[in-house]
Amino acid sequence: MKGLAQRSGRGRTTGTPCPSRVATAASRCGAVLVATAAFAALALRSPPVAAQASGVHDTTAHTEGSPTTLPPQPRPPLCLGRYAPMMTAIRKDALALERHVRWTFCVRSTATYQCLSYGSDGEVRRVRHTVRSHGTAFAFRREGSRTLLLTNEHVSDWPFVSGDDDVEGVGPGCRRVSSTLSVVDNEDDSYSKDDIPLSRVLSDAELDIAILRAPFRVSRIPFDVGRSAGLRTGAAVHVRGYPLGAFQAVTLGKIINPRHPDREQGWNHLDFVVDAPLSEGSSGSPVLAANCRTGRFELIGVFHAAYKGGQSLNVVVGVDQLVDLMRTLRPRPSAVSELVPTPQDRAALVARLRAGGEPLLPFGGALARVDLVGAKLRFVLYSKRFPLHDRPLASVIDTPSDGGGKPTWFGVSSALRAVEAQRPATQRIVHRVWRLLRLRARDVTRYRRLSRRAGKSRGAHLARERLARSMEAREGDERGATAALVAALRRRTRRPAPTPTRAPRR
Repeated sequence: MKGLAQRSGRGRTTGTPCPSRVATAASRCGAVLVATAAFAALALRSPPVAAQASGVHDTTAHTEGSPTTLPPQPRPPLCLGRYAPMMTAIRKDALALERHVRWTFCVRSTATYQCLSYGSDGEVRRVRHTVRSHGTAFAFRREGSRTLLLTNEHVSDWPFVSGDDDVEGVGPGCRRVSSTLSVVDNEDDSYSKDDIPLSRVLSDAELDIAILRAPFRVSRIPFDVGRSAGLRTGAAVHVRGYPLGAFQAVTLGKIINPRHPDREQGWNHLDFVVDAPLSEGSSGSPVLAANCRTGRFELIGVFHAAYKGGQSLNVVVGVDQLVDLMRTLRPRPSAVSELVPTPQDRAALVARLRAGGEPLLPFGGALARVDLVGAKLRFVLYSKRFPLHDRPLASVIDTPSDGGGKPTWFGVSSALRAVEAQRPATQRIVHRVWRLLRLRARDVTRYRRLSRRAGKSRGAHLARERLARSMEAREGDERGATAALVAALRRRTRRPAPTPTRAPRR
C-alpha cells in the first residue's frame, strides 16, 4: 500500500510501502467535496469574524477577509517554551475556527504501469496495472482563483520504474506510463465526474513534501506558521487527517522527541516524534500546537511516517524546513542534484582502479562497471540478469575537466554519441545517470574503506551503516534514471518508416 510509511524493527513506515518503512499516506480519505461548484463554495463557508482571517502572512495560511488579531492571554503556568502542554490553552474562538473552517482534503493518487513479459508462444505481452493510494492535503495559500495545497511527496508521486516491493500489486521492472491526482470524497468514491483535478507544482523527495495546485479558491489553514525549533518534549499536538479514509478526524498527542534526524529512504531532514495514535490515511496531515502567548493554533509540521512495530511512534517533518518552499514555490537543491563530483573524488576513484580495485558497482538493484580508459572513466550499465546476459544496456564516458569530470559521450557499445549534440531533455537524462554513477562509485569506495575499520571502531561501524542506508535509498532513483536513459537510446535508434513515393505516370 502506498501510504503509511513504517520501519521494520527500528524501521518506520513512509509514503510508499518500503521494506524499511510503511508510509502513512492517507489510505483512505473522506473529503466533502462533491462537485466543482461545491468545491468552490467551501471557500465561502466560514464562521463570522474569526474565520475571516488574512491571507498568507509570510508563510501563514488563512481564510479570506480582514485580519483578526486576538489579544494575547497570560502564559499558562506550565508552558513548555513557546507551546503549551495541554490543549486547554487554546482560546474558544480559535478552537471554533479550527472546527468550522474546512481546509484539509483527501487526495487520490492514481498511476498506470506497463509490464512486459513473454507468453508461452514466445510473443511479447504488454500488461497494464492501475494502482491508487490516498492521502491528506491541506490548503495553505491562494494564487488568484487557484489554491495551493501541501502534502507528502510519497502521497503524490510514484516511482518511474517499479522495484521489488515499492508498488503494491505491480512486479519489479514495470514502467509508469501515466499518473493523476484529484480530490475525492473518500477511498470508496467511484464517481469521477465530480473529482477535482490537481496538478503538481513541485516535490521534494528529501523532505517528503509536495505542493499541489487546485483550480479553485478554497478555505486555507486559518492559523499562522509556527516554529518547530521552539518545540519541547511534552508539548501537546493536534493532528487533523483522514484515518483509514473513513472520515475526517482530529487526533491529540504529545511530542516525545523534538529533534530526530531522518536519513532513511533517501530522506534528509529533521523530524520530531509524537505519540498521537495515527492510522494509515494520515500522511500529509497538518500538525498543530497551542501557542502559549496567543492561545491560538500554529502549524508546526506535516505528518509523514510511523515506526513499524512501535505503538504511536509517528514522525513529523518540522515546519521550519518548509517555510522557504511555501513562500517561493522553488524546490531546494537536493543532496543528489547538488552533487558535482569533485576532483578529489575522481582522483580517489582513478587511484583505486589503477591499484587493481574492484570495478563492479551495485546500481539500481542491478550492476554497473567502471573502467579506466586512459584518463577517461567508462561506466557501463548491465541488467539484473548479468552475467548470464552480458550485453550492456548503456555506457557513459566521463572525461576529465576542471570541475572533476563531465559526461561527454553515451550510447551502447561502440555506437557512442556526443552528449552536447543531444536535445536538452536527453542531456539532462545523461547528466542525471552520470551524477548517480559518480555518487555510487564514491560511496562504494568510502564503504570499503570504512569496512576495514568497522571491526575496531564504533564510529566507523555506524558511519558504514548510515552510508549503506543512504545507498539503498537511492536505488529507486538509479532504476528510474537507467530506464529513462535506455528509453532515450531506443528512441534514437528507431529507424523512420520509409516515405512512400508515387511512381510517375507514363
